[in-house]
Amino acid sequence: RELERILHHWKKGNQSHRTIVTMCDETTRKILADARRQILEPLQHSSEVETRGAWIPPLNIIPEEDMHVTIALPWWWHTIRKDNDELTQTMARRFRQTLLLEFHHPFQIELERIILLGGKVIVALWRCVGDRTTSTGQTIHDRHGENIDPMIRLREEIIRCFITESPDQRRQPLTYKHRMSDNDTSSDEIADMQHTIKRRTPGMGLTADGFIHTTLCRLPLECLSSQDIELEEIHRLCREVSATLNGHRMLIHQYRFL
Repeated sequence: RELERILHHWKKGNQSHRTIVTMCDETTRKILADARRQILEPLQHSSEVETRGAWIPPLNIIPEEDMHVTIALPWWWHTIRKDNDELTQTMARRFRQTLLLEFHHPFQIELERIILLGGKVIVALWRCVGDRTTSTGQTIHDRHGENIDPMIRLREEIIRCFITESPDQRRQPLTYKHRMSDNDTSSDEIADMQHTIKRRTPGMGLTADGFIHTTLCRLPLECLSSQDIELEEIHRLCREVSATLNGHRMLIHQYRFL
């Protein structure tokens, strides 16, 4: 059942989605992978479903080389149509235009803590680091920056460029809702639909939390182990590695359109 849940959309074979991420750098990947190893060690986990310890399927442990921070979700799971590749290229160009038009400069994020959310997902939570100027004219980079949170600004600009048209009308909205309207398949349901990019992008919609996070591992919901497992040890280890890694920084300056 767990594997069916993980592969639900993929197994349909006719759906795709688009995501904008920034990949963790090599140093960050290594320290997060080591932290995950320490946290999961008490579970004595295995990818074999008949293990006497905790069962965690390989798909639930994010490979070290794939660790990332999600920036935005322009297009959730939708049926692949004949113009799928063209749509992907168009959306990638729109994202590049967003970065160029608003001159989004590199910025830093700082590791705040690693936690077990809801007893099922181990995530690394980040916070933004901004700059402020002291009374003597010196610049300090910390969590008390005077400018708008750069991650929020980036996400808001991406959404704006995808859901609105430019004053000269050269840039048209690029969302599922608008495409359905253009195909004369609009209905009251389509008209009332919130844009996917706004609903799914972290911190921008009603169903998306605002955490800047890196998912490290998902624990199976119903088949974690054949015996009772005490998660307090996992929470304790999360606190310990958080105390060690708190303050580690990563530069947000390159993006990947998936």
